[in-house]
Amino acid sequence: MGSPSGRRPSRRVPGTLTDVRGGYGAPTPAADAQHVFALFGSAVLACLDRDGKIIWRKDLPRHDFDVAIRHPSPILFEETVIVQADQNGKKSSMIAFDKKSGDIKWDEPRPELIFAHSTPIRATVNGQPQLICSHSNALEGVDPQTGKQLWSIESSGETASPAFGNDLVYVDTGRGGGGTCVDLAVMPPRLKWKSPGNQIGEGLGSPIIVDNVLYRLHRGDFLLARARRHGANLVQRAPAAGQRLGQPDRHG
Repeated sequence: MGSPSGRRPSRRVPGTLTDVRGGYGAPTPAADAQHVFALFGSAVLACLDRDGKIIWRKDLPRHDFDVAIRHPSPILFEETVIVQADQNGKKSSMIAFDKKSGDIKWDEPRPELIFAHSTPIRATVNGQPQLICSHSNALEGVDPQTGKQLWSIESSGETASPAFGNDLVYVDTGRGGGGTCVDLAVMPPRLKWKSPGNQIGEGLGSPIIVDNVLYRLHRGDFLLARARRHGANLVQRAPAAGQRLGQPDRHG
């Protein structure tokens, strides 16, 4: 096991949240060659160098979360750090911070979108970069240069990140229920298929698409593989007695 090379305290905004499931440090940091960018459940974004020195620290301009920000990990795009700040009270927004200074480069309000606990994914759609974001009431594509919405379709997917492959994007809530697959080869996007609401159990990890197969792990004890194009079940696998399955990745 490795050991920490250094620890640095980060002042926390005095919080009044009573629900801190996941803790204040749950979002996964993002990193480039020089810096690490960490988002904390107290609505604080910080940039540290590789020696652990705090370069800058910023409070999110608005925060009205029902739980500690445990959902979105920061996303790096060119010279910005992007945070999907979905929340209550019609205060949702997408915010881009300058990587060097921490100053806000753009702040795009999204009052129609409700809470989300998932991290957007980066994708190239029809030759253009996009962020694909899932929310409690919609799946959408966002221009990472401006924060403007490019497309949206009704969906439920606030816990697990979407999966993207070969122009198709899939999402489910992660809490159990049906899933939605959308074809992005045409604009506006069209619904490809939906799975019945009773087919998918709780699975708080995220799905992945490898080649023509969609993989989804449920509760660590059931792996489901579906045909990407039409959603038919290909494999349903339960582990041997006493075993648990880890979150799948492209390497198995």
